[in-house]
Order: sequence, then C-alpha cells, then structure tokens
Amino acid sequence: MKTILFFRTAFHPRHRFKSKALLDFADRHDWKIQIVEYMNAAVQRHWENNPAPRPDVKGLIELWKPDGCIVECGGMPAEPWQDEFKGIPTVYMDRPQPENDPKAVCVSSDAAAIAKIAAKELLSLGFDDYAYAKWHRPLPWSEERGKMFQSIISLHGKRCITFTVPRQTSIGSDIAGLTKTLQKIRKPCGIFAANDETAAAIIMACTKADIKIPDEIAVVSVDNDEDICESLPVTLTSIEQDSMNEGLIAAELLDQAMSGKETPVKSRYFGVKRIVRRASANGTRNIDKRVTAAIEFIRKDFCRHITPRDVAKQMGCSMRHAHRLFLDARRHSILDEIHMRRIELAKEQLRAGIASIESIAEQCGYASPTDFGRVFKRHTSLSPRTWRKKES
Repeated sequence: MKTILFFRTAFHPRHRFKSKALLDFADRHDWKIQIVEYMNAAVQRHWENNPAPRPDVKGLIELWKPDGCIVECGGMPAEPWQDEFKGIPTVYMDRPQPENDPKAVCVSSDAAAIAKIAAKELLSLGFDDYAYAKWHRPLPWSEERGKMFQSIISLHGKRCITFTVPRQTSIGSDIAGLTKTLQKIRKPCGIFAANDETAAAIIMACTKADIKIPDEIAVVSVDNDEDICESLPVTLTSIEQDSMNEGLIAAELLDQAMSGKETPVKSRYFGVKRIVRRASANGTRNIDKRVTAAIEFIRKDFCRHITPRDVAKQMGCSMRHAHRLFLDARRHSILDEIHMRRIELAKEQLRAGIASIESIAEQCGYASPTDFGRVFKRHTSLSPRTWRKKES
C-alpha cells in the first residue's frame, strides 16, 4: 500500500468533489491518503479566526515517509516550501506552471475557458462598460482570470476596468469602501467576479447602495457555491468548474510520477462543467418585474410539475396577459421557458451517463418518459438515448 500526503488548503463545497475523485482513485489503486489541512482549511476547521500554523513539511515527511504528495496551492501567491518536497513525487493543484520550476507537475483551472464563458454571458447583455473584481489577495488563479477577461472585452472594443474587493470577514460586513467603488463606476456595467465570495460582497454592497441588479450592474462569478448563490438578495449567476476531473487528473499524474514514468505534459488544466444562470445576470434589464419574478420562479421550481398557469398566478395576472408579457420580454412562451430549463438539466444527467432515461424524465418534471422524449426531440432533433450516445 502506498502512502500519499494530501496537503489541503481550501475548505470549500466544490473541493468535496475534488477530494472524492482523489479518494476513489486511491481506493482503486491501494493508496492510503493522509490529509494535512493548512491555511484556510485549518482556520475554518480548527483555528477559527486565528492564523493557522504553517505545516512542518519536513517533519510530516519524516513521520509518514510518503510515496507521493498532492499539494493544494489555491490560497497562496506562491508556494514557499516547494524545496521541501524535492525527491518525492509531488503534484501541485490550483497553480499554473511556475516559471522558476519547469519540472513541477501542476493542475490548474482553465482561466481562458472561465473568462470566455463569463465574457460571453456579460457581453450578451449589450453593455458598453465592464469590470473584473479581483480576489483580495493577488493569487495566480484570480490574476489569470482577470487578464483573460480583459483581453476578450478589449477585443470587442468595450471598456473594462479592474478593482480589488477587500477581504470580508463575513458576507454583509463593513463594505463602505466597496460601496464607494461601485457607486463611481460607469453604469450599466457587467462585472466578472473572481469567485462567489467576491461576487457576494458586490451584491451586498449594491443592495446597501440601492444599485439595481442586473439593470445597473450585472454580476457573473465562479464556483457555483449554492449556499452563497441562492441565499443572496439577488441570486448569483455562477460558473461551475469540473472539480471532480481536477482530483482525477492530479491522482493520475501522481500515479505516473510514482511509477517513474516521465510526464510528457507538466501542466494540465481541468475544465468547466456548466454555467448556472440566476437573477444577477439574467438579461432582464428594463423588462416588467413580473416577468423577472416568473423567470426566477421557473428556475427554482421547473423540476416540479409546474404549468404556465402556475407561473401566471405567481405573476399576479391573467394567463393571457402573462403570456403576452413573457412573449414580449423573452421572445418565447412561458411553456418554452419551462421546457428549456428541463432540457438543460436533462442534458447534464444524460452526459453523466448514470441515471436511466426514466429516472431523468421524473427528475426533470415530466409525467412520463414518453412526454420527456417527445419534448427532448423537439428541442434537440434527437431522442434522449441517441443524444446520450452521441455525447458519450
């Protein structure tokens, strides 16, 4: 049995998937994973608001005599104790390839893919002004996302500024400085935030300053932490990364390194899973607020057996008037909106390749697999089964 030290710096919901993929790989390959929590993870779990002690890497390596190490670097500007892993196969996560160590094996998020999705989402709103909201520390992943986003916005001949969101001890804490920044920027403005925590501070500041979202400021972020995205005064549109794949890539690279095989590519990227569209950037500027409320109602409840009549009731008007308001704002019917949401979820489930067609039909709010198949084919020109084969 091989012993692997996993230095975990983050304690974020998305990292559960990363850890799960790593642990599953370990089970299949007879690895023993020993987790060492440090920095953010250690503070949240053990040290509350006090600084967490720096791990004694040398001592830990002497104690466990590991066959390999996996080190998360997402919370650090640079890895200060990299030399201490010399001689041991090591994979660094959440860090691009360092210039001073071209032999390091790294796995990092695809900043270009993330920025491209965020830019497309915000550019579709037709604004002239955009901004990138940086994480409160100059971490590599935050800096890279901003650089890529700015280049795409500039490519379209639009204005793009950058500002740093100060560290928040909690969502809704003192945000006077951020509020002043948001009041000064030109509006309407599309803001790409480094992550959900940064975006949450922006939304709270906008709420405090009575800046309308998404009419004056639209916000897109990264991580899709549902505890944050769904609990804000305006729900948050967020890009979900493929964290499961991140953990798997790291495990595969470490397995290669421990076997003595030369890794042909030292830097690998994990991609994006999806964008979850919510109210903060839903393209409903200057439309009837009843339609905005209807879109949010559908987004939250489309998996239930809701009907256009249920939506009209939420809008507080007759079925005929609701249909006309919705058609004017969205260029499609209420029923089309419900089906579009359901088909989007169905595609995710089909791509995953785990659930049966019958189960997916039920999860997506259809009365039967036949109804589901008919609607799916109308939207995609393929049956669910054929679409799954094509995408697998």
